[in-house]
Amino acid sequence: MTAPVRFWPLAAGRIITSPFGPRSGGMHTGVDFGWPGGSAGQPVYAIQAGTVIFAGAAQGYGGPDPAGWLVIDSTDAEGGGCLEYGHIIREVALGARVVAGQRIGRINPDSGTNGGVAPHLHVSDMPYAYNPSAKQDVMPRLAGAREPGQPPPKETPVPVLPAFDYGITKVMHGFNPSTCAKCTGNSSGPRAQTLYIGLHTQQSRSTAVNLASFCNNSRISQPTNPVSYNLAVDDKDTIEIVPVIEAPWSAGEANGIALHICFAGSFSEWTAGKWLEIYASDGLNEDAMLTRGARAAAAACKQFGIPAVYAGDGGRTGWPILPKGIVGHRDFGRRGGGHTDPGDGFPMTEFLRRVNNFLNPPTPGGAVPAPTNDQKLDYVYGQLQPYPQLAGKPAALDDLRRKIAAGVDLTLVDAFAAHIHGLFAPKGGA
Repeated sequence: MTAPVRFWPLAAGRIITSPFGPRSGGMHTGVDFGWPGGSAGQPVYAIQAGTVIFAGAAQGYGGPDPAGWLVIDSTDAEGGGCLEYGHIIREVALGARVVAGQRIGRINPDSGTNGGVAPHLHVSDMPYAYNPSAKQDVMPRLAGAREPGQPPPKETPVPVLPAFDYGITKVMHGFNPSTCAKCTGNSSGPRAQTLYIGLHTQQSRSTAVNLASFCNNSRISQPTNPVSYNLAVDDKDTIEIVPVIEAPWSAGEANGIALHICFAGSFSEWTAGKWLEIYASDGLNEDAMLTRGARAAAAACKQFGIPAVYAGDGGRTGWPILPKGIVGHRDFGRRGGGHTDPGDGFPMTEFLRRVNNFLNPPTPGGAVPAPTNDQKLDYVYGQLQPYPQLAGKPAALDDLRRKIAAGVDLTLVDAFAAHIHGLFAPKGGA
């Protein structure tokens, strides 16, 4: 497998005249490239290989043909996605196959085609196929791009990395022009050390994909407080937002010493029972999400030599009490932002059990270790938490007694709770 070759769309010396993002009058869904002193007639080059699926005159880009635009669709091997080049005069035909770095047109000198704005190249990036509603910033795609005219590098195999199975289903790296050359998105670059695995809740109903998109756009939506995690997990996906070796922007002083995992759509107020819920009536199988998080944590334990133990104390001291291990965001205290997640209800004992199961899976045909009594009690307690009457909470039992005394029809849960706690008065004999 080889990495796709990519080139800048204009020659060295180009400038960005308008970036992707909000601007006066609305959202700019592309990046405008130009040339100091004027861009009219400047050659335009294909960012990556692909097939021309639209060409010529187009609304917003002018005409008549050959003036207008080009849209080039790429296979996964060519780099994936669909790129739109606007305000140009095309030099390749509809249906043509182009190679990365090939000259495909020139910037249209007629500023009347774009509302009187000086001539420039507009590039829009659609991640999967032609879909104007899905446009994203093209700059992450151009990371590491070559200059037009340079010969393509010799194809070399992508090195095979050690098998650390995080369960990653999608990679959604962002881009932040304010960070260093070694930084990916909202990142401070490679960590000097990795001592902990930090667990976070999102505090909003969402999915891992949407959380990743929010993080990647947070440099625009909340420029004074952009945020990121290494991984976002839900019941279906594990998304890499920032490479696992880099320091994301998750927990203040703890960014550079921990790999950070966020459970998408989760809340620190959840009970243990909610975390272990297997029904997806709310759109999320929380138990499956917990397992995905455990799988990722196990891979990090292997990669960075972290023991699968809880290294915190519920946030009481404001910093982990062990030199290495797994902690919640709250265990970093004020130095980590002063947060309280993942909360008192997070089933840390059960989470660690699952991490250890990934680290030490049973041998084929071997017996699966029986859960300990403590693990059984943790599970039962967790399952009872959403129903305080089943868990025997005094206030809930008092309320149940009042219902019984008033002759109210009981729900199945109430009736079962009344039975197991002996609230029904015994019937007298005849």
